[in-house]
Amino acid sequence: MEQDHFDTIVVGAGIVGSALAAFLSKDTDQRILLIDRSFDTLTGSTGYASGLIGQLNVSPTLTTLAQESVKEYATIPGAFNRVGCLELGSTDEGLCDQQNRLVMAKEHGLAARLLGHDETMGLLPPFVKQDSFRQALYFPDDGLADPGVITHAYRSQAKSRGVQFIQTDVVEIKQSGSTVTGVVTSHGRSFQARQVVLASGIWTTQLLLKSIQKEIPLVPVAHPYVFSGTRENRSASHAFVRWTERLVYARNHGDRDGFGTYDHPPLAIDSLGSSAVSDWKDSGFDEAVSKALKECLSSGFGTTETDSNGDFSEDQMQEKVSAVFALTPDNLPLVGAIAPAGLWIAAAIWITHAAGCAKFLTKLLKREQVDDNMKFALNPGRFGSNVSMEELKKHALRTYNDIYGADEITGGP
Repeated sequence: MEQDHFDTIVVGAGIVGSALAAFLSKDTDQRILLIDRSFDTLTGSTGYASGLIGQLNVSPTLTTLAQESVKEYATIPGAFNRVGCLELGSTDEGLCDQQNRLVMAKEHGLAARLLGHDETMGLLPPFVKQDSFRQALYFPDDGLADPGVITHAYRSQAKSRGVQFIQTDVVEIKQSGSTVTGVVTSHGRSFQARQVVLASGIWTTQLLLKSIQKEIPLVPVAHPYVFSGTRENRSASHAFVRWTERLVYARNHGDRDGFGTYDHPPLAIDSLGSSAVSDWKDSGFDEAVSKALKECLSSGFGTTETDSNGDFSEDQMQEKVSAVFALTPDNLPLVGAIAPAGLWIAAAIWITHAAGCAKFLTKLLKREQVDDNMKFALNPGRFGSNVSMEELKKHALRTYNDIYGADEITGGP
């Protein structure tokens, strides 16, 4: 029978919220409620994630979270395909950066090695232009995750452990004095809880402002991703590819190919819809996409034929998606407690770090011991009060074009 009183309410059932519900319900008798506007379709950023998982990051925190996430995904059948990652370098500066990343990889215990041009060509998917790189940094243990498989697996685990599911929108966070008491849904129904977790992605700030007049430095931005047409014969799995100097990446989806680019002015989305997509029209993405095509992709895009010298034709593009995800001022997630008491958030989290963040937040919610450095690095209040919210948001937008980096704040609480 459906209850109105819970220990924990998780708002948002994307990959983070679903993983949190699964982890939190393990070995416990807590009453947990998972709320989302749709359990049939992944309407949040999870549903539009490209699925690339590169574990190494200049931020030690993000590297650790990625490694933890891969361990979790590897236990789910069909969730993670360890195809490897090839980071392509073409300039002297890029090749020097590859050397530095190789050292970092070894420090974190990640397998990595440098490959010459000819050896790299033997591992690349057909769509990579032969003259777009000089050498590659190869990460054989990176791979492709299936967001849908992972999310539904965690939901299944949560449901089997007694977590209740309700499909509706949350329109208000209730509080009494300085303490959260529950939520109100769009149907006017109230649910009480001693703690509420917002795993609501790009809609987190919107919900906070509407309910408790609280703002956090989280900025939804649009990002272009393009799919080729489908092919009759599914191609074999290939390593996914990053042209890190050009801020372009591409992957094989099995029956088609896809690529995205960060080489364009960041586009903040002020008016959010009911799903994590925005209008491609008037986005300015066409110019960035055309540049990426010209510099990186060959006519092998969307085919099973290797044609690394042929020019890509825009006719080979079948679908353009303007997906929306959230940025923070340092490119790190926001995971932890915020005021009022009993309110927690888990936002600005990529699939690369989702399970790791959910495991970390589970420990916080259960009052278990956690790493202090990571707790500080992910603390939603780490930016302090000396910088205005407007400046923090501007800084967050500037991180878009340095998406493969991070400006981790060091120190302690």
